[in-house]
Amino acid sequence: LDLCAAPGGKSTHARSVLPVGSLLVANEVMRNRSQVLAENLIKWGNAEVVVTNNDPADFTSLTEVFDVVLADVPCSGEGMFRKEPAALAQHCEALVKQCAELGADILDSAAAALAPGGELVYSTCTIDPAENQQQIAAFLQRHPEFAVCAPEVPLPAGMTAGEHGCLSVPTRTGMDGFFLCVLQKAAATQ
Repeated sequence: LDLCAAPGGKSTHARSVLPVGSLLVANEVMRNRSQVLAENLIKWGNAEVVVTNNDPADFTSLTEVFDVVLADVPCSGEGMFRKEPAALAQHCEALVKQCAELGADILDSAAAALAPGGELVYSTCTIDPAENQQQIAAFLQRHPEFAVCAPEVPLPAGMTAGEHGCLSVPTRTGMDGFFLCVLQKAAATQ
């Protein structure tokens, strides 16, 4: 399940690496963006994809169904300041707070939909701790059945891995700013 999928870059990549016979559900809450998502996935040419236009909370009724959930959540966009002046112009503390609250809701929806033993990939294009490390710390308090996974591959130069995820700061990496955390849900007990 890709909960915040438009325009489809992560969905197309996920579909490319999923085993044959796997089904990808690519969801986008905004109708106009879900249409772009559908068009991009059609161009990609894989039939094992379903595009939905739902609020992430709608997936909580599909309790523990998905083996992997991607949540590249809407964020304040601090990581895009150097190439998108609009991100800098709209940035304010109220936006950070609003995005952190939305991210928490999306994470909780993802947690409900994720099967035991599954992995939840959380990402943003911001470097703000309230939307990243603090978000993960608060999530772990609400969901003690989850644990942060250590990176299994080397990180790009300058990128840091901490207790609550991995961070790219443009002045250290030369890349856009972003945050990434992989969380694993505890396996079901017998």
